[in-house]
Amino acid sequence: MGFLDSLGIERATWWGHSDGAVIAAMAALHAPDRVDAVILEALHYSAVKPRSRSFFQRMATDPDSFGDTIRSTAGGRAR
Repeated sequence: MGFLDSLGIERATWWGHSDGAVIAAMAALHAPDRVDAVILEALHYSAVKPRSRSFFQRMATDPDSFGDTIRSTAGGRAR
């Protein structure tokens, strides 16, 4: 949500494919008041892509552990 905040966007429609669909679903569950709609294409968790499981468990339980590895951009500049 920090990326949307940096752009001054209060609500958005989230679309995601595969791993992005999982992230879009997690965003909608985490902050439903910030989501207008969710489009999930090729959604999976662990049955189809078992190597993704640890990433999504970490994202769900300890998103701050990613630290600076996830960067947001605004106006073309990394923050």
